This record gives sequence, structure tokens and C-alpha cells, in this order.
Amino acid sequence: MKCSLRFLLFLFLACAALSAQQPDFHVRLFSVHDTRSITLTPSQNARISLCATCPTRPFTSEITLKGLQSRVTTLATSSAQIVIVGRTRIRSADGYVRESIYPLAISSQSGILKIIASIPLEEYAAEAMQGETAGLMPAEALKAMAVVVRSYATSQRSRHVVDDFELCDSTHCQNLRAEISPSVRTAVAATKGQLLWSTGVPATAFYHKDCGGQIENVTDVWPDIRANYLTAHPDPYCVRTEKSWTSVLTKSQIMNALAESGVSIPDGWNHIVVQSRTKTGRARTLQFSSGAGEGTLVSASTLRTAVGRALGWQTLKSDFYEIQQAANTFRFEGRGVGHGVGLCQTGAAEMASEGKSYREILNFYFPGTVVGVSAQGIPWVRHAETGLTILTTKEVPAEEIFAQAESALSQATILTGITPARPFEVRVYPSLSMFRDATGEPGWVAASTRGKVIETQPLSLLDRSGGARQILQHEFAHALLESVAAPNTPMWFREGLSLYLSGESSGTSACTLTLSEIDGAMQIRSSATSMQRAYAVADSRVAALARRFGREKLLLWLRNGLPADIRSGAGIGCYEAPQHSGNGQPTQNN
Repeated sequence: MKCSLRFLLFLFLACAALSAQQPDFHVRLFSVHDTRSITLTPSQNARISLCATCPTRPFTSEITLKGLQSRVTTLATSSAQIVIVGRTRIRSADGYVRESIYPLAISSQSGILKIIASIPLEEYAAEAMQGETAGLMPAEALKAMAVVVRSYATSQRSRHVVDDFELCDSTHCQNLRAEISPSVRTAVAATKGQLLWSTGVPATAFYHKDCGGQIENVTDVWPDIRANYLTAHPDPYCVRTEKSWTSVLTKSQIMNALAESGVSIPDGWNHIVVQSRTKTGRARTLQFSSGAGEGTLVSASTLRTAVGRALGWQTLKSDFYEIQQAANTFRFEGRGVGHGVGLCQTGAAEMASEGKSYREILNFYFPGTVVGVSAQGIPWVRHAETGLTILTTKEVPAEEIFAQAESALSQATILTGITPARPFEVRVYPSLSMFRDATGEPGWVAASTRGKVIETQPLSLLDRSGGARQILQHEFAHALLESVAAPNTPMWFREGLSLYLSGESSGTSACTLTLSEIDGAMQIRSSATSMQRAYAVADSRVAALARRFGREKLLLWLRNGLPADIRSGAGIGCYEAPQHSGNGQPTQNN
């Protein structure tokens, strides 16, 4: 690992398995229920805070909130917030009940209580799986769905950004249910962390109940979405279990449903004709007319949504229908359930029943995507010169990177006295999210090195936090030291020596951690604060050794192993100079 006390961001030699790092999802619970008032019943260990920054206290008695007015507290402003930690039973004004084990933030807006839960990815996947499948699919189909619901949620994190949360708990996003069946738990655990990836980005993995034998092209449903893995194609697996449906609607039912959704159609209409269809045969636009003239065009999806809201979502199950008219009634004869884009749950279940694996199911419904826990399919462009290879995407020019990297490598070679045995490879990601998803590092990590491969955040971001060339210099120096380090060399020594030899050492932190505590903090990497402290102490430990024994002795120990007294800590002092000015802590740490 490596760290610089001058930079804001950490840099790491990552040894653990890669996995995309995602913060908890901020999900609005009870999004389709009446929350003008709610009743909260705490468990034994629940705690409550009466504002966002107040300390928590035991939450022991049931309370009823109404616009954040309760019998235990009165919070006057609309921006007030109650925070609850621990298992809590919640009942809405319309009688819907669920339990939450997640941290809750409850606020009020126009008399409506907003309940936002912070849900970890795997728990979110389990609740979405339960809500969308009830666990009633074959095992491999459930595994495919687990990957799909994670991918969809990840790609849609900004769906409700203007509402101050990320996702809701209804079918508008994904339907959540808290009582998880064993089959769902098994599928989620078997695919832990896995997402669908396309060109290094989580795939927008749509799914639906039944495609009616034809998967739909995404642009025919949502014209603004472009995804080459969401194209139209036949689904022979769904065909084998195809079921038709019929729905009869009166003219007044259709008029009222459209009016409630704010859709205007001409007075006196008495005909509905499918004016255009998609390539798969689904209705795209409908013509409402009196039988003479062009009438008014309404999209089929608009009608289905309006009727679904007014009369139930099973009334018009899809846009895959023919219309038969008799007087003032309209008979819709159709097949399929849902929009038809992405994974067909009926077809996926049939594939699993025929022995197909979840990966085969995903490959059929999302061709060209890759399943993985870290970003896959990144469109790298390779630029190679003597001793150095730079990988960028089309968004990132290589010329400036080469100049910075060559200078950094040259300086690192001089500082360490080690000549690289083979060329380095530097991968510069075009975005922080892609770097995080590919390397598994949290956002406060600037770069990650494995062997001769250095991966970095966008250089524009690194320049804001100390300079891209300096960060690359540190990466090269650390990689050179690692190339000659004896097996089992303690992490604190490798990291501290890297700081010292690359010219970044301050050696001024108090030795408030033992050697084992330093290594533990570096391996766990729980937070930027704990890492900063661990690196600062390792820096001071090695700085004290350098003053006592000299640079060459430390390099010899790196190659041949530490003496027993140094490894145990008995022979190590600590440089105890005054702390940095200001708040008494190093102001930057990498």
C-alpha cells in the first residue's frame, strides 16, 4: 500500500478481491401508501434522534407521528428530521405494515411524512427479488433475477434525485417486500455483488413478466434510451408457455382513465384503431376518432398506464393486442404482460426448467453484457512506448498522460534506486464511478496498484488533490519497492518505507497505534480517517528507523526480511516532533 501525507486522497496496493463499491441505497418506503400519519413500534435495541445531528437515545415506546407532531416531541419546521436506528415496525394511516431493520430518516413535506431507509445493496436485492418474484421461480432463474435487480437499481440510482432520495419501494422503481423467502435468500447469496456490465457501466437491466414470444426493442418503449443489449428478438422459451388474455372496456372507462391522467381526446369519438406498431407487433400509437378524419393520436403505452392507474394493472396487461369494437365497448385481445424489454420472467423460468444456467439466461436476454462484481467490458485504447503502456478510453487523451507518467517513473527510479524489470501499465479511468466499480476501491482512494498495473481516477480529479504526476510517482515508487520486497514483509514497513523513499514522509505523527493495529487498519480500510491515522503512524515508525539505521539498511531489510526485534516492535522508536499547525493533524493524507 502507499500513502502520501501531502495529498487529499489515499492510494492503495489492493490485495483483496475486487468488488464494486456502492453506498447504501436511499429508498422511500410506503411510497404508495397514506403517510399523513405513521405509528412506530420499536424493538428492544432501537434508538432515536430528534434531529439529523442530535445524539441518539433509547427508543422504547410506541409513537404516532403526524407531520412530525408526536406525543413525545414537536419539531416545528418542515426540514426537521427524526432518525431511527434498529428494528422498527411501521404502520401507515391506511393500515399497511412493514418492519425495517435499516436506519430511517423521517421528514415531513406538505403534511406527508417521507420515510427514507438506508438499505445495503444485498438487502435491497433480496427485498426487490421478493417483491418482483415472490421466490416462485426455478433456482437459476432466481439467480438471474438477483443479478438483474441489482443492475437495474445501480443504473437507476438517480431516478428520484430531485425528490431527495434515490429509489422508491413501488413498481415505479422495484417492488420491495421485507419478508424474504429462503429461495430468494439463496439466489441473492449465490450471486453476491454480481452486476451486468456493458462498456464498464452497470447495464440498465429492464425486466417484465411475459414478453408474449417477442422481446421488444428498448427505443420502441423509451425512445431516449440507447442500449445495444436491449434489442428486439424472438423468445422461443416464452412461446412454450404463452397465455393469451382478453379485456373488455367501455368508452366511459377509457375516457375517465385518460382524463384522470391528464390526456385529452376529442369529444364524440367512437373508434379506436391501432395506427402504428413496433417491429415486434406491439401497438405503438392509437387513433381515437369519430370515424371521419384523422382524429387524435395517443401512444399505446399512455393508454395502458392510464388504464392501469384507474382500473388496475391487470386490465391491459401489455401493448401486444388487437382491438375489436362493438357499440361503445372495446375488446382487447392480447398476449404478454408488461413492456417486453429485457428479461422475460416467463421465458427465464422456462430456460431454467430446461437446465440453462443463470449466466446463459442473462446472455440470452442481454446479449453483449458481462456478469461480474467489478466493471467489465471497458473499451480500452492501448498506447505503448518503451517501458510504459497507457490504457485510456476514447474520452481520455493519452499524450499528456504519457508525459506525466514518464517523468514520474524516472523520478521514482532515482528515489528508490530500483530499475523496473518489465514495463508498467497505467490505466486511467474516465470517471470516478468507473474507477470505483472496476477496482473495488471507495471514492476516497486515488489509485490502486497490482503488480505492474497502476489504475487511477481521472487525472483531472487527481490534479485537484496534489497533482497527477506526484501521485503517479508515488505509485511507481511503491510498485518498484514491492517488486523486491521479501515475502511477508509487514505492511506498516512497506507503506512507511514507500513514503520515506518517495520523498513524501513527514515522520511527525505520534505513535498512537501498535504495529499490529497499523496493519489491521490498513487491511480493513474502514474509513478515510482510520487510514489517515494508520499511515501517519507507519510513516513516523519508518522515519525513526531511517534516522537510526540509514536508507541502505532499510532497503536491505526490505529485500531480505526484517530483524526479529524490528518485526516485533521492540527495536523501533517513534519520531515525536510537534504536530502540524492548525488542528494538530496532518492536513492531507494519501
